[in-house]
This record gives sequence, structure tokens and C-alpha cells, in this order.
Amino acid sequence: MHEEFVKLYQETYDNILKYVVSKCNNAHDVPDIIQKTYLNYYERVKKSGNVDKPESYLFKIANNEMKRYYRFKALHKRDIPVFSEVEDDGEFEALEALLVQELPEYTDVDVQEIWQYIKARGRSYF
Repeated sequence: MHEEFVKLYQETYDNILKYVVSKCNNAHDVPDIIQKTYLNYYERVKKSGNVDKPESYLFKIANNEMKRYYRFKALHKRDIPVFSEVEDDGEFEALEALLVQELPEYTDVDVQEIWQYIKARGRSYF
């Protein structure tokens, strides 16, 4: 099975790549989509045996992965990262200043309480 999969991968990779690149609006996501496509195919073959038309089936999987990709992007379109990877108190101060600017009805005491609570709880809630 391994040799057959490798052969299929070599024969179909260029076409699957072209298809995904033509449908995907972010080049950085293309390798992930292709990887999921071939992984799903491999799991299907391993579970149920051979597929009648492997290349057609790969395109079907790639198409489904593209749909899943755009659904995910639509769901997370409005997400705003709260914290960066770097922990820095300067970031809290900058965000605090923005919060005060955007929500002037909050007093400085309210903002301090909010940030102290967030710092005490850590990142586990985000």
C-alpha cells in the first residue's frame, strides 16, 4: 500500500497543487490543504480499501478541504488576537491605553482592576 500511495502522490501532486493554488487566496495555507487532502485519502484507503478513481477522489477531497478552509476563515474572520507570543508588561500598558481611549466611560481604577484580573488569571482563558 505504501508504494502505491507514493506512486499516486507523485503522479497527482502537480495537478492537486494547481487546483488548490487556483482556489486558495493565501499561499501560506496551500501546503496544509494539500497535506490534509493526501492524509484524508490515505486514511480512507487504509480503512476501506482501494478507490476506483483515485485522482478524481483526490480532487473531491481537495474540494472538500477548500470548503472547510473557507468555512473556517469565515467563522474566524472577526477574531482579534488578544495576546502576542511575547509576554511583556509593555504590551499590557499599551493595550490599557487603547482601552482607555476606546472606552472613556471607564475610569482608570476600572481598567487597572481589569488588567490585574487578566494578569492574575494568565492566558488560560484566552
